Amino acid sequence: MQNNIMTAVNLILILSALVLAHELGHFLVAKWCGMNVEDFSLFFGPRLWRIGKFNGTEYNIRSIPLGGYVKIAGMEPDDLVQGAELPRPSLSNGKPVVMWGLSADDLANLDSGKIGDRVRAIAESAIAEGERKRLSPEGRNEIKALLLSTSINEEEHKYLETVLKADAYEPDPRGYNQKPLWQRAATIAAGPLFSLLFGFLIFVVMGVTTGLPADRGVSLNVIDSIPDLSAPSAKAGLKPGDTIVQIGDTPITTGEKMVEIIHKSAGKPLALRVARGSAILNLTIVPEAGVVEGKSVGLIGIRPKILPPKYVHYSPVGAIVKGSQIFYTMMELMLKSIFSRDVAKNAGGIISIGAQIHQDSNDGLRSLLPTAALLSLNLGIINLFPIPILDGGHLLLLGWEGIRRRKLTTKEVLTAQMLGFSIIAVLFVLVTCKDFIQVILPKIMKHG
Repeated sequence: MQNNIMTAVNLILILSALVLAHELGHFLVAKWCGMNVEDFSLFFGPRLWRIGKFNGTEYNIRSIPLGGYVKIAGMEPDDLVQGAELPRPSLSNGKPVVMWGLSADDLANLDSGKIGDRVRAIAESAIAEGERKRLSPEGRNEIKALLLSTSINEEEHKYLETVLKADAYEPDPRGYNQKPLWQRAATIAAGPLFSLLFGFLIFVVMGVTTGLPADRGVSLNVIDSIPDLSAPSAKAGLKPGDTIVQIGDTPITTGEKMVEIIHKSAGKPLALRVARGSAILNLTIVPEAGVVEGKSVGLIGIRPKILPPKYVHYSPVGAIVKGSQIFYTMMELMLKSIFSRDVAKNAGGIISIGAQIHQDSNDGLRSLLPTAALLSLNLGIINLFPIPILDGGHLLLLGWEGIRRRKLTTKEVLTAQMLGFSIIAVLFVLVTCKDFIQVILPKIMKHG
């Protein structure tokens, strides 16, 4: 029970720190660009404690202890209204008239065929000159008088009310949607970049405090776990705790030798001598073809037991150098894993994360900190995926805006976000089911 509580506390602390580091990136760059940051909160849900308001930003602690968020004015789809072209009178000439605060969505539900040229011309002539096209005082009064008239139909009435409503819209010049494209892109990209930076900083701090591993640890020829019950190892009858003492005619005394032979034997039957307690078992297993670090190898679906690595303490400069090396290596491995054919097997969700943190909680900070660093790197990389609602999706939409030289409408943004949400929801369900089968189900069967 105590271990479970410690796991829950560590999970909340780590995920909250990672999310806050990510949101801090958005926050700092948004402030630097002069945007109106309305809220910076630790955790989600109803507010527990209002810390205060400084420089226009309210700082809060909320009730659901997981992560945090930043609210930047003008980022919500409903805030994206800039200006839309008024329907032109059929006999009118000249440039299109774009009214500030009017969106294409405002006009989408109107039957333009029922709006006469006279009403359209009155609405157009009511707009004053200026960079931001707004109604002149005389024009606003003329439209209000026309709304009281019985000479216009219902559709024309709705149209004129829409124009008046748009005239009341007053955009916040410090809003996200009022800023240049490059500032909006920088604000979005800052989140993933800060996640990567936070992961790197954890490695550097470890170098000075807990120390960094000088090696990967000693791999033993003992099976630590079998994550997938459909793997060749499970089908052949291997179990956690088994010691593989011989493969074919080759005696096995180290995990490295065991893995080397298995990797070279994709699709080939292997005769295994296995020590299980005082018993010796003879089993046959056929490794499946898979990809590890970009190479095609044979796999049987086991995790060898690994003795803890040796740790070395560094000076601050040495920690930066060593942390940079580890950061580069981890990034390379992650990217190879993401773009490999085995990406589905390598994917893990909240259950896998919880299981890893549960294991690390027993080993202390030396195990928890590297896991936190790797999770931060993963958060940064995954958020750059070009899926709407993720930061990469926002950057994709901004790129499309830059190409077509026109901002997306509210409807277009909402459609993209719904698509992105659907993709994320499906992936979440699939990954959670995979985690349940590989992590939870074996424990249920073991204790059942």
